[in-house]
Amino acid sequence: MKNSQQQDQMEELEKKNLEIEAELNQYLENKKEIDEEKEEVESTPFQNTFMFIMTTVLVLIVVIKLVTIFYKFIF
Repeated sequence: MKNSQQQDQMEELEKKNLEIEAELNQYLENKKEIDEEKEEVESTPFQNTFMFIMTTVLVLIVVIKLVTIFYKFIF
């Protein structure tokens, strides 16, 4: 009696395990596709150029502000 119940429970657990494994594989495949799409979007030349220009502008602003502060401090 106990053996058959244990066997039934083991079969049910094995079925659930296979279902979970299938869902996990599907999730991982979908995640890979989403990650690939994000990489494609992030690597556009326009975005790279825009990011470079904005970084350069930010650095120039910071350098100019530091120079003016230093100049006022000396004179």
